Amino acid sequence: MDELDGDDVPQRPADGRVRQPEQVTEIARERAEQLKARGVTWNLAPSVDVSDQPRTAVIGDRSFSDDPATVTRYAAAWVQGQEAGGVFGVLKHFPGHGHSSGDSHKGR
Repeated sequence: MDELDGDDVPQRPADGRVRQPEQVTEIARERAEQLKARGVTWNLAPSVDVSDQPRTAVIGDRSFSDDPATVTRYAAAWVQGQEAGGVFGVLKHFPGHGHSSGDSHKGR
């Protein structure tokens, strides 16, 4: 998607690109509209894992935060935007994948 639709989807509030849940809602709405234009009606997002892993780790910056309340607030904002854009979402990567030591796509 990023090659087709532009910049990476910013997640972490502290990463300098997104600061407020309202901005996340708008980004999710725009992304959903792009998906829907291609016939996609379900998106396996957002990740609701709680993690402070480095960007290069399996969850990395796909977690909104290492604080559960922040993850909840930003995930809700993403879901609202995605639904406003006409795409259903799936909450994923819980519980605790963000504190795993390996990549579950490659083994236990």
